[in-house]
Amino acid sequence: MNRLLKIIRIALMVFMCNLTYAHNSNEIIYKVVVDHEQQRLIINLTPSAAINLLQQLNLELKSEKEVQLENYLNEFEIYFNKTIDLKIDAQSVDFQLVDHQLKGHDATLTFSLKNLPTTSTQFEITITSFLTVYDRVMNIVRVDLNGKKTNCILDNNIRTCTTENQVVLIDFLRANLCYVLIPLVISLVLLFFFKRKKISASKEES
Repeated sequence: MNRLLKIIRIALMVFMCNLTYAHNSNEIIYKVVVDHEQQRLIINLTPSAAINLLQQLNLELKSEKEVQLENYLNEFEIYFNKTIDLKIDAQSVDFQLVDHQLKGHDATLTFSLKNLPTTSTQFEITITSFLTVYDRVMNIVRVDLNGKKTNCILDNNIRTCTTENQVVLIDFLRANLCYVLIPLVISLVLLFFFKRKKISASKEES
């Protein structure tokens, strides 16, 4: 039983690591940081996700052999202002693109937060980004609001995360049960295989 729990724990760790370091095009990470030093929204995605988004917004780009992402910074700013609804203490926040890194395996868009309230204790964020680009999208949200950290996983069905909503991960796992079951099933199969092999080895020795 202890071995089974250990294998399941390892499988879940692998699954969660995949969520933490998202390198698939349909996995996008949104980091919101608000404290006395910075007020930022940082979006991590792959360059291919950025290209897929631009091709969705500009159909003529689908016939282009190469897309220069730096030429579409204004479109990124407009798009994410439309598809990310962030409220801090019930006040809507706007985003201004201030930095970008769009080359290599990972891409980053950094926005400054505008119209912030004088106090920042509660938040609500609704994300509809990439829902028309991918049939199954994983929008991973990490909010650090003056040291109070909240992590959520949003998708095509679950789109909103709040300060109090710490069960979004559970809701996501329920909505994506097959992705959770895969590592568990693999773990059980491996356990059965090794246990059977051990029994066979014991019989041969006797």
